[in-house]
Amino acid sequence: MVPRRHEADGERFVFAGQKPDRPLSADIISKRFNAQLAVIGIDDKTRMARGLVFHGLRHKFAKEMNLRLETKQAMKATGHLTPAMLDHYADHMEEKDFTQIAAAASQAFGTILPFTKEA
Repeated sequence: MVPRRHEADGERFVFAGQKPDRPLSADIISKRFNAQLAVIGIDDKTRMARGLVFHGLRHKFAKEMNLRLETKQAMKATGHLTPAMLDHYADHMEEKDFTQIAAAASQAFGTILPFTKEA
């Protein structure tokens, strides 16, 4: 089934609800997102520990668009009206960022301060 996209007052909803002037409920989106995580083996305990929420996908999208596009294009893609708001959504660290920072710190200061990974 293809989701409907309604247009109300010139605005479209990515996840349209039953009524043309309303988006799909955030509760429904969240429940369906969590159900799909369960399908791929991520249970509620793991989901909560990792902080996985549907809204996080918006941040990930903003970060990736900000890395690949000029600011003006990224703002259009994400719907942000200012570069500051785009930066707010796009400026998040990922595991690879922490890994690269740890490696750089180890290279810079490893001879005077041991960097070990805790088990």
